[in-house]
Amino acid sequence: YDNLGNIVIDYWNVPGVPEPTYQEIMDLGTPQLEFQYNLRTFYLQFAPFIENYIDSIAVARGYGSSLYCLSYINSSNTSWLEDAEAFNEWRDSVWVYIEAQQVLIDNQTRPIPTDLSELTSELPVIDWPD
Repeated sequence: YDNLGNIVIDYWNVPGVPEPTYQEIMDLGTPQLEFQYNLRTFYLQFAPFIENYIDSIAVARGYGSSLYCLSYINSSNTSWLEDAEAFNEWRDSVWVYIEAQQVLIDNQTRPIPTDLSELTSELPVIDWPD
């Protein structure tokens, strides 16, 4: 159940019954099923998209990935340490914002984004050290 008490379809696991298509769900004329289908589709794409976005910020700074950047959090090299600290703080702020948006989407007070890049334009901007 979601926080509104609605049944949520997290995955389809009905032996011998294929998962319904978007059109089949729409043909049922049930707005809540449509919302649940769209929400499930959104969340399946959402986390990998945000993780890739976060990685792209680290890569643009010259690190192989976010994990490589964060691995310098205890570095004795001041420059790398400061990058890792700034990146860690920024990444946390991104996920705090994302979690707040998820609550709005789940409560249907914010529409489900049809284009995930909409969210990246709303995210905090990293402030790399000089």
